[in-house]
Amino acid sequence: MKYNKQTVALSSVHREDSTWHITTETEVKDLIPSISGIGLLNVPFLMACQPSGYVVISGFRRIEACRQLGWTRIEANLVEPETSPLTCAKLAITDNSFQRPLNLIEQSRACHLLCRHIRGAEQMAETARSLNLPVALSLIKKIEPLCQLPPAIQDGILSDTISMPVAVELGSLETDAAECIAQLFNELKISLSKQRQVLSMVTEIAAREKISILDVINDPQFQSILSDDDPDRTQKASHLLFFLKKRRYPEITRVENEFKKNIHQLKLGNQIKLIPPPHFEGSTYTLSLQFSSLAELQERNESLVQMINHPILKNILPPGNY
Repeated sequence: MKYNKQTVALSSVHREDSTWHITTETEVKDLIPSISGIGLLNVPFLMACQPSGYVVISGFRRIEACRQLGWTRIEANLVEPETSPLTCAKLAITDNSFQRPLNLIEQSRACHLLCRHIRGAEQMAETARSLNLPVALSLIKKIEPLCQLPPAIQDGILSDTISMPVAVELGSLETDAAECIAQLFNELKISLSKQRQVLSMVTEIAAREKISILDVINDPQFQSILSDDDPDRTQKASHLLFFLKKRRYPEITRVENEFKKNIHQLKLGNQIKLIPPPHFEGSTYTLSLQFSSLAELQERNESLVQMINHPILKNILPPGNY
């Protein structure tokens, strides 16, 4: 690759062209003291474009720092216009990947650039290895689309509040719905399993009721839970999951509530638990006892006899099992 060093006007550098942009970092305060005191040691790479001006290949943050310092001209390495897009992509990636580990979105941007100009699997693996990127093609295929997801999902990935599998699922939804759910996950910071529960139930409710996902999210009760002043995210998430479960499985929820009322009337205490079959499908119940002495076991036995003779048990067990 051929290039020559020149001084160019900052006003001629196109800041809106992000073709070769890899880094997700936008803040430049950390660069300003160094550039102000020592100067621009690692000069940016630019390429002349038509009809005039330059596009940035590498050095986006350095250029912005110079603008904020009030500079009008900077020194830059000018890449020849006939330089291939793949060479530019390699230069942009190298400028980032060999300075620090790339986060998932930066890896995605790098892989996305390469996928636009490389078709062969062998060449892709070799190029990725040379640029300090993931080599496995299966992983590249998973990572590459992430940079095309809505901003809210990318923000969730960067803050570790949305996992890559959930991000991919969100990416299959309509943009408005995906962004709403991503913002919800970013706010509540719930676990992966709960994210999957919410996503699954919201999409299933929408399909069953033949409405949009946004209609489910904009339900007044749904929004009331989110706008609750309670700062406890865990409680909010529990209330939200309970609401979705009631709406998704109305019959199971009704049976579950009835079961809890009946169990309360049995007064089993904390040391005896009567556990129904999963989702109340089936007729086999499980009994759990806790005791630490023979005397306590005798007490549990007395409680069991009372439970067996209690008339409310007929309301718990399926017909024909009493």
